Amino acid sequence: MSTSSSTDQTPPARGTTLAEKQAALRTAQNFRSDPSSVSAADARSAASTANNFRQRHGDQIQAGMNKISGLNEKYGITKRFNNFVEDHQSPASTAHQYICIKVKYTIEYTR
Repeated sequence: MSTSSSTDQTPPARGTTLAEKQAALRTAQNFRSDPSSVSAADARSAASTANNFRQRHGDQIQAGMNKISGLNEKYGITKRFNNFVEDHQSPASTAHQYICIKVKYTIEYTR
C-alpha cells in the first residue's frame, strides 16, 4: 500500500484564476518588502497557488530550462554576454559583476 497521496503525482483538476495568480504575486512582493505585513492565510494561499502552477506546468518549465541550457552550451551565450558587458563597462561598475554572477548562476542552475 502506498503512503503518498495522489495529489502529489497528478496535476490538480482545476487551475488557478488570473486573480489568484495576481494575489499570489502581490503577497510575494509584500513578503519581500515587509514580511510582517503578510498574514498566514495569505502566505498559505500564495503557496497553494504556486504549488498548483508547479504541478500543472512543471514539466514544461523543466523542458524550457533544459532547452536554454543546451543553447547556452552550444552557443556560449553566457560567455558571450559576459564578454560584451565586460568590454563596455566602466572600471567602477559593480553592476556588471552582479549581472555576470546572476546570469552564470541562472544558467548553471538550469543544468
